[in-house]
Amino acid sequence: MMKRMILAVLALLLAAPAALAELPDSIQIVVGETYDFGVPVSGAEDIASISGTALTGVAQGTGNVTSGEDLCFVVVRDPNAIAYLYGISRLTTHYQGDSFALTGSIYSRYPIYEVTVRVSDAAGDEIFVTQEVNSQYRYPLSNIDAQVAFGLLTPGEKRMTIDINTAMGSVNVWDVSFQVVEHAWINLTKEQVEDAAALDAFFGDESYLFPYEAVEGELLVNPAWVEENIVDLSYLYGVTFPVHRRALSHFEAAMSAIRGSIVSITYANGETRSCPLVDLVMYNLGDGAYNPRFTSGGQNVSAHSFGTAIDVNSALPVNRMSEENRQIIAGAMSRLTYTGEGFRGESRIYNFDYAGEPPANGAAVPDELKNCLLYEIAFEPAGFYWGYYFSDPCDPMHFTLTEIPQNPSVNLIP
Repeated sequence: MMKRMILAVLALLLAAPAALAELPDSIQIVVGETYDFGVPVSGAEDIASISGTALTGVAQGTGNVTSGEDLCFVVVRDPNAIAYLYGISRLTTHYQGDSFALTGSIYSRYPIYEVTVRVSDAAGDEIFVTQEVNSQYRYPLSNIDAQVAFGLLTPGEKRMTIDINTAMGSVNVWDVSFQVVEHAWINLTKEQVEDAAALDAFFGDESYLFPYEAVEGELLVNPAWVEENIVDLSYLYGVTFPVHRRALSHFEAAMSAIRGSIVSITYANGETRSCPLVDLVMYNLGDGAYNPRFTSGGQNVSAHSFGTAIDVNSALPVNRMSEENRQIIAGAMSRLTYTGEGFRGESRIYNFDYAGEPPANGAAVPDELKNCLLYEIAFEPAGFYWGYYFSDPCDPMHFTLTEIPQNPSVNLIP
């Protein structure tokens, strides 16, 4: 009975997948089935041909399918195969010293007793790892991933195979060739940085000019530089996010103020509302902290590439870049008056009057004042500048240690 149940589950797993509307990163396609990719498709690599939307010419294997600028990795399988691999990541070029995660699972019609991963070149095997399996019908490659040291591979053309030993004998489930290439690190220059003078002033040297590579339009920073300079900042509830080592004390000071402060606002109707300052951080605080990337032009780098800036409440519409939002925030700030501070327990409480109505949703603070108060109470005392004061564009979500705003700040708290 149990064996029949297992075979029934396997039959469902081996059934043809539903039609696809677009090209994802990785898909599995079955010989003889028709797929609607929603776009004209061309085949490459081990796939013999793609005619319209129907795959023909190959029983089982791997390859790439392209559509315009989109690219996905496909696993082609014979519906009658003894076993197949599904969900593995595309591997065409590997950089020396980097890791590569073996993902996906092997499905088999018969019990799997052993899995072998081999990476070789003309000189012989560089990786040969075998793991015994306890008669499983499904084997996650994560079980063997830690034993496969891709970071030790030498440059050159490689071939990688994954084989299993089953009750019906040995079966190859993956066979792919790829190149291991050396990193060609380029040193970042000041011409690629928007505000080099501010970075010089903060760091006191040029150590922020990291070695990098442009890989498929992405900014890849030398891991040695990252290990030496980027550290994790603890926030709340076990959440951490990465910042530059030299910026850590500034971030810690801001976080301490956020955790230890209360905001109290008395509105025009006489109602007073208060809340912990931390409640004003409505979304992931670390979104946009250390996040190396190119700007839209593709040559210069974002201020977030140095671990000295952070975006806060980025999902609030009023914090998006626009002159209209500058006017909305300016109007709210003009109606806010600081009236003093004190303590409530161990927390410092900041009191304000607001010449306007309280938020209709019951919140203590209007959305257009949240980042203003975070700046005044926490970020400015810790040495940060606020992107709201940038001339073009206004960037209310942005707090930075290494960019000088063009417009003067208006201090609400003396």
